[in-house]
Amino acid sequence: MIDCGFIGVPKPEVTWTLNGTVINTTTNTDFTLTSEQLSGSFRSQLMVSNVSPMTAKGVYQCLLVNSLGMDSGTYNVRIRSEWWSGVPLACNYFSLRVFSI
Repeated sequence: MIDCGFIGVPKPEVTWTLNGTVINTTTNTDFTLTSEQLSGSFRSQLMVSNVSPMTAKGVYQCLLVNSLGMDSGTYNVRIRSEWWSGVPLACNYFSLRVFSI
């Protein structure tokens, strides 16, 4: 799971990409997107499952856009074949902030 935590007013729209291509979780069932509102902040989580190491590796980006601007966070995911077991990816939480003035 790749976790993107952020604060934004107004709440930013979240888009996930892999190697520069938008991940469409509606048509691509290898990815599941969940979102939740926490006290004063938001979280978007991307679950990657049922994919080969060649498909799962790459640069994941969480893009945040609201009427005041944009921000992003990037993960470079590398998978060593001897470590791959088909389990979901686990990455560290990072925080992005898009504030109003």
